[in-house]
Amino acid sequence: MKTIIKNKSNLSFLKSSVEQLDRSHKPIPNQEVLRLYREVWQMTRRFTWANEDGEPWQQILRKTARAEFQELRSEVDSVKVGKFLITWRDSLR
Repeated sequence: MKTIIKNKSNLSFLKSSVEQLDRSHKPIPNQEVLRLYREVWQMTRRFTWANEDGEPWQQILRKTARAEFQELRSEVDSVKVGKFLITWRDSLR
């Protein structure tokens, strides 16, 4: 059987916990964050009803997502950004 992964030494970080990972202060590629934001935006289209106060859930969710993504814009800690992306990906599922 042919192995797909050629350099397995680069994957050694998977064995350690998230808290023990080295923090790099390189920014996360904007494409990935933008792709996730667009997916969140598309997901909110499904919420067509309003809450008890009459405010549409679509607007509530979009405001919340926008605020959280704006906070992420100034974050330089790659572990925090990674946790944020993982949390949002899980919530979309």
